[in-house]
Amino acid sequence: MSDKVGFFEENKDEKSMGRLLCFISLIASIIFGGLTILFADATIVSAGVVLSLIFLVGAMAPKAISKFAELKLESIIKK
Repeated sequence: MSDKVGFFEENKDEKSMGRLLCFISLIASIIFGGLTILFADATIVSAGVVLSLIFLVGAMAPKAISKFAELKLESIIKK
């Protein structure tokens, strides 16, 4: 049996809901960005840019924040 970890897994056979939610948020950002480009109306563009940025931050921020928190905890524990 293979010990490879899947795309949405933290460890072997341990599913990661955070990775799945980040991926869904990234796909939503891409979709809203595409819709914003297709419908070039002033109102839709401003709302589309805001929604795209919110979903993009939602896709990237959780993993970065958890990584910084883990590094901070490790440095506190080592002291």
